[in-house]
Amino acid sequence: RTAREAGVQLRIGHAHRREASLPAARQAITRAVECHRALGNDEGLAAAYYELAVIEMFAGRTREALACLDDGLAVARRSNVRLMQGALTTARGCLLQDQGELAAALEHHAEAARTFADLDARFREASALHYLATTYVELGEAAEALAVLEQAKTRAVTAGAPRYDALM
Repeated sequence: RTAREAGVQLRIGHAHRREASLPAARQAITRAVECHRALGNDEGLAAAYYELAVIEMFAGRTREALACLDDGLAVARRSNVRLMQGALTTARGCLLQDQGELAAALEHHAEAARTFADLDARFREASALHYLATTYVELGEAAEALAVLEQAKTRAVTAGAPRYDALM
């Protein structure tokens, strides 16, 4: 197994996921997980777990998605791959939010926003803040939601992310 093969499988899986071909996406990403694990490439392994989790989320397989997110977070934390920690934490927060676990979702979105702020990843920070705001909306906390949404909008503008600016 090579790094090239792992990267190709990750991109193929991502492309299949974007086209909603989930079985083909799962197959390619599973191969990417195996390759990255065999290579000892924790950054690639965390990214592959993220992709696999999203596939499982789209397929409605919540338990499998959570397992992938937890595996990816464990890998990202042990190797201090902070960008992937943030991405996996955001995804876990979204899944918890979908399951109605709003207090846990708030914690995850806030943690992800802090991680992205520390990394000066403004686009990703804006995204995490957007999800945090939507969780406050679901909790009926409109004032808090608006304050966080304003922060998200500021980050989106400074990141040059007009599509996020339009959402906010």
